[in-house]
Amino acid sequence: MVPVVNMISVSLPKDSITVGQGLNATLKLVGSAVGPVLTTSILASYSVPLIKTISGKATVVANLGSATAFNIIFVVGIVLSAITMVLSLAISNYAFNKKSPRSETTS
Repeated sequence: MVPVVNMISVSLPKDSITVGQGLNATLKLVGSAVGPVLTTSILASYSVPLIKTISGKATVVANLGSATAFNIIFVVGIVLSAITMVLSLAISNYAFNKKSPRSETTS
């Protein structure tokens, strides 16, 4: 994630760098909090029992996530990645060949 931090620092005006860094940290924290919860709820919704025969009697040992659950998690990840890519390409504040607003303000 260091390139993202560097991109934020270079592309924002000097007086807005702290706001950009704070927004980046907030979005990372929200994503790391929501992601596991979403994954766990999908796995719990699409679980299948693991049945073992113990002493001649079928017993449910555990409930595991099914292949459908993992497929849904994969599709959700792809969709969120595509949305992120489209949004990042739509942002025109950062350009590789132009001078950044930060370098224009310093003289």
